[in-house]
Amino acid sequence: MKKSAQNRLFPFVIPYVLLLVLDLICLTFFDQSFFRVFTKLPIVLSLLIYVFYHKNLLLKRNFRLVILALFFCLLGDLFLIFDNYYKIFFLVGLGSFLIGHVFYIFVFSNEKFNLKKGWQFFLLFTLVYSAFLFFVIKDSLNDLLIPVLLYMAVILVMINTAYLRNVNSVISYNLVLTGALLFMVSDSVLAVNMFYEQFTWAPLVVMTTYAAAQFLIIIGLLKDNDFDQKLNGNSI
Repeated sequence: MKKSAQNRLFPFVIPYVLLLVLDLICLTFFDQSFFRVFTKLPIVLSLLIYVFYHKNLLLKRNFRLVILALFFCLLGDLFLIFDNYYKIFFLVGLGSFLIGHVFYIFVFSNEKFNLKKGWQFFLLFTLVYSAFLFFVIKDSLNDLLIPVLLYMAVILVMINTAYLRNVNSVISYNLVLTGALLFMVSDSVLAVNMFYEQFTWAPLVVMTTYAAAQFLIIIGLLKDNDFDQKLNGNSI
């Protein structure tokens, strides 16, 4: 019998956390962005490798979408590392993440939506939260107004599609939804730090929540299909 997904997950968690800690150290003690090419990029790259290794846990269409989502997030990471040097890199990075989130939306939408009780309140909460965040940062957006608004709209859709996922595994559902919400937290702290007021701890919070968000979404998606296989007597 092959190892369960849970048994195979543990050996991945340790290096993933170590990669994150290494990047946080680099972020704290080194000013040169170049070093982060070797500390930040491996975080999402490791998730790409993990998904390739466990692609049998995803439907073929979802596997391709997840790979594309991670690929564009990886591109976004690369461009945002150097956004201090060229302003256009911030826009390209933002656009890359936007495309990555769109692919996540497609993945979440592959499941029939479940209009569970209270979905209107969740939608209202995310709308009010986004409106408040926009009100806080809007005066500093200038020519970035449209790109940021577009990005916020896509994040809003991604979070709500994650909430409406109709899946068999409660663990999968909770992991993916928590990951989507952490994406919102990460982007919110980044936005406030960039466009409202800078905080010394903001980059650490942004990176920690971002890495956790990606991890939870990917593991959550893999967990759902693993659950389906167990139901059918094909536990791996």
